[in-house]
Amino acid sequence: MISLERSSPSDQRHSHSKGLKMAIKNNAMLAFLVGAAASLSTASALADPISIDIGEGRTVQVEEKLRIAFITPGSNNLYVQAGILAAKETAEEAGAELTILDANWDAGAYFRQLQNVLASNRYNAVVVEPVDPNQICDIVSKKAADAGVVAVTVNAPICGRARKTGDEMWTPGTLAHVGGSQTEDAFKRWLDKMVTDNPGPEKVAILVGPPLAANTLNAIAAIDQVKSEHPEFDIVVVKEAQYLIEEGYNLAQSILQANPDLTVFAAAYSDVTRGAIQAIKGAGKEGTIEVYDFGGNSWSIEEIKAGRIAMTSVMLPYSEMATAIQSLADAWAGKPVKRVYDMADAETVPGTPLISQGNIDKFTPEF
Repeated sequence: MISLERSSPSDQRHSHSKGLKMAIKNNAMLAFLVGAAASLSTASALADPISIDIGEGRTVQVEEKLRIAFITPGSNNLYVQAGILAAKETAEEAGAELTILDANWDAGAYFRQLQNVLASNRYNAVVVEPVDPNQICDIVSKKAADAGVVAVTVNAPICGRARKTGDEMWTPGTLAHVGGSQTEDAFKRWLDKMVTDNPGPEKVAILVGPPLAANTLNAIAAIDQVKSEHPEFDIVVVKEAQYLIEEGYNLAQSILQANPDLTVFAAAYSDVTRGAIQAIKGAGKEGTIEVYDFGGNSWSIEEIKAGRIAMTSVMLPYSEMATAIQSLADAWAGKPVKRVYDMADAETVPGTPLISQGNIDKFTPEF
């Protein structure tokens, strides 16, 4: 049954009075909101944009809120994971918005992610740790600024600067570069120490990084120098390797089978070193081959203490990424920013990036 209730005349008068009061109240609230919106709009229009210097007379005008896209080359090893953690923690402390994009070690995917970042209008800063540093030269050093995005490069210098050192690692059109622990000079210093440690005729195998990586190019350039300078330190095998334990194991296993008289084995990343040591142990050659690591993670430091690794050259993924994010925060705050932050001079390095049993207690690994 449907009932229809009617209001009495007094109810109608009360309802009319109540409705009139509500309308007046709503109109007042609407006027307040319109006025507030107008005030905010005026304040926003009057606020000066922040001007960020990217070198050679170029600046990028950005809004006050720092919105960062960090494109990581991958996320499947401890090194990049330490960098991702540093980015998150430093951005949070700085009050910046952060989005992390993962290229999964695919240079083409990395380039497309950069294109999307610039086209999205969501970001005013990008942190670039490239897979192929030359492929992204133009988009990072020119197009990013045109899109109102300030770029910081990390680890691998772009635009053909992979083998540069010092201030030459910075590319004009970007705010800053953070790196230095994997330059050609760093790899040469590492190799020279091996030569000093092993003065007699030696037979040597070295696993470097993946193809296209700036660190791989630097390692190979340093190896070529040592081959020329020290023929007695006979580097018979140089192979590129993905930064994975299983890659180190498989490559080392085949190298040991083909070269049973090896005396020195070196790898340019700690996970690769770990796989190589497993292969050396499996071949029954533990203690007969001197092993050298490049990376200095927690595992390799313990292996040095145990005497299974002779020396490592340290990498600082947390410090690198924290410095990159902080450089953006400093720029937004109007603070001075260096063009190059050289990790070889970082406070966490105990006078030298080369760590052995003699100075191991002075270094704390970052991954």
